[in-house]
Amino acid sequence: MWLQDGGAAAYRLGRGDQALALWEQALALHPGFSLPTENLRVLGRDGQAPAYPAVFVKGQVLCVGWADGLRTLDVEGLESHLAALSAADAYLEAAYLEGEAALRGLTAYLLKHRLDRVLTTRGRHAAVILRDLACLPIGTPKKRSGFFGALRDHRLLATDEAVELWNGKEMREVNMISTHIDRESESSDLPADLQTLLDESLLLHRGGRFEAAEDRLNAILEHRAALAQLAAIRGSQGRRQELQAILRRVIAAHPGDLLARCNLAAIQIEDGDLDAARDLLSGLAQRPRLHLRETFALYGVTAMLSRAVGEDEAAALIASLEQIVQNEDDTQLLATAKGRLMRVRAGSDIRKISALYSNCK
Repeated sequence: MWLQDGGAAAYRLGRGDQALALWEQALALHPGFSLPTENLRVLGRDGQAPAYPAVFVKGQVLCVGWADGLRTLDVEGLESHLAALSAADAYLEAAYLEGEAALRGLTAYLLKHRLDRVLTTRGRHAAVILRDLACLPIGTPKKRSGFFGALRDHRLLATDEAVELWNGKEMREVNMISTHIDRESESSDLPADLQTLLDESLLLHRGGRFEAAEDRLNAILEHRAALAQLAAIRGSQGRRQELQAILRRVIAAHPGDLLARCNLAAIQIEDGDLDAARDLLSGLAQRPRLHLRETFALYGVTAMLSRAVGEDEAAALIASLEQIVQNEDDTQLLATAKGRLMRVRAGSDIRKISALYSNCK
């Protein structure tokens, strides 16, 4: 423990090499010692020692019996168990700053749980603490943006409010999109027989049978869902001009179609027409409710635009998407958003990219 604590003190004094040596010695003497292991892991991940080295483990900060009780309680019992913890918010903040990963995860959870508490004049409220923690180089961008996600869910973050976030390199002011995300299945409003044709087209498209997929749509092209599917097919075929024409047709008939606007905005970003892309995206982030697919599309294309204009909000936007991934379908949507972003260079004039829209409809 002396070597571990000495390493933490050395780093706080600006002696990074000495800290590294002391942590390595501590780990050599006690393989599996969590604190130097955590500090060296962060060093390997970030290329530098942690700005806030781990000093405490959970059992040193919170009552072991209370912490172990979290594992066995039902929802009702858990609420009363959490309420029984008398530790002040400021104490939890200190534990987060100096704790190893498991302790930080638990204290962050406790602070989020306390967001419903009534504000008082004594001490700093959990909401203020979480905002401050998001500005520190602790943890990952995903976890830091998760603090704002909790504030949003508790209505403690104004719609489209600009907040400060450490993006891994520097402090940035970003706009967190505040909206309700709907995970219910989307309805195409097609009669059962026509829905069967659409479903068959989707399966054929995924199997690479583009012509057969298009054949299934010929009888239902007056419907928006069929046009969206045809746009996806054209994207997979690399028929860019036809893809744009279909998207414009959808937007003309349905100006509020978010997916069509986002997909056309992505094309405009590729072509370097950033003003047109910005116009297409204007106002979409202020919608009070979005479907899950719309959320991934909007955040992803907004991240593209941010990078294309030379801003640095893209990482925070992608981190926000990472917060809502729950299953394999979400993982695929996230991969599509990241794939789009990887094709954009900061401030560049992006050109044609084949098959970019194969997963978008």
